[in-house]
Amino acid sequence: MEKGGSQMSSREETQLEFYERLIRTHHKELLRLASIWLYQRANDAVDFGRAEEAVQETFTIAWEKREILMEHPNPIAWLNIALKNVIKNMVRDDQKWAECLLRVPAEQVQPAPGADLELEGIIPSEDMDILKRLYLYGETYEEICEDLGLKKSALAMRVKRSKELFRKNYGEIEKNISSKCEQGTETRHEYSRGGSKP
Repeated sequence: MEKGGSQMSSREETQLEFYERLIRTHHKELLRLASIWLYQRANDAVDFGRAEEAVQETFTIAWEKREILMEHPNPIAWLNIALKNVIKNMVRDDQKWAECLLRVPAEQVQPAPGADLELEGIIPSEDMDILKRLYLYGETYEEICEDLGLKKSALAMRVKRSKELFRKNYGEIEKNISSKCEQGTETRHEYSRGGSKP
């Protein structure tokens, strides 16, 4: 059997079959659990886009640990624990980004007319707004995609690129986030859905 242009060994075929069976069998249930756990931890509206992100990350970990998982007596229990850890890290990361965004100087560096924003390493204002909508105002991927006419995959790429540019511009802010992020103090959604936004 060939995969990606290279011949697979019998062991690799067995691992791939096991992994694909895991996805087929458990994806739906993990997505349901992720939606519940994200709601409980973030105390916010269910965001199925974020739930799917958590499940995909869990299956990525499962592939990386496939040899251990194949020997585990209860693979679904292993997946559930991995998913809980992924969500815990996601919520902590959300908190960190909320804190970062609150510390960005009110007057951001403005690009020169006609400048290539990506080349200059400057975050476009509309992308900064997306980060704030996600991490400060608690809007879901679905809400932002519908408003901007984007696919979830396109939004995810913009968020990833914006975070990379943020680190380039405001690396010191990210490094010096206060300890309350680790302690679980709420910053995200400080501006409620019904409240005013700066």
